[in-house]
Amino acid sequence: MGYTHYMKQEKKIKLAPLQKELIKEVLQENKKILFGMDGTGKPIFNDKEISFNGNALTDEDHESFSIEFEKISGFEFCKTAAKPYDLAVCKILLILSLSEGFSFSSDGSSGGKLTDENWPEALTWFIQKGYADTIEKKIIPSLSE
Repeated sequence: MGYTHYMKQEKKIKLAPLQKELIKEVLQENKKILFGMDGTGKPIFNDKEISFNGNALTDEDHESFSIEFEKISGFEFCKTAAKPYDLAVCKILLILSLSEGFSFSSDGSSGGKLTDENWPEALTWFIQKGYADTIEKKIIPSLSE
């Protein structure tokens, strides 16, 4: 399955303290299903990068999700095949969208809306965190470009 998220990073990412806390929360609430880049070990999250994958031992891994905050990477993508770690990827993409110069799109979007797979749950979580305006003013318009 080729379910994919696409990322565009036009500037170095400097995470705000609240973004760091939200990322830590996502990693913590998914600690049983998130592993290192190769599907083993532990996820990496520090001031330079975030990277993780699903569990290789249970065939719940696919491609690793990895963002280097200091690197202007232009276009990147991550195929999750909608496996269990995909929800964490969706939430992290929403958190990173708070950073200037970072945007994303997804195979889970249609008509400028995030409607498929894990997006409804991720968006509900993001709205509960107080970011409804970000969805309407930044994320939805960038999906329509």
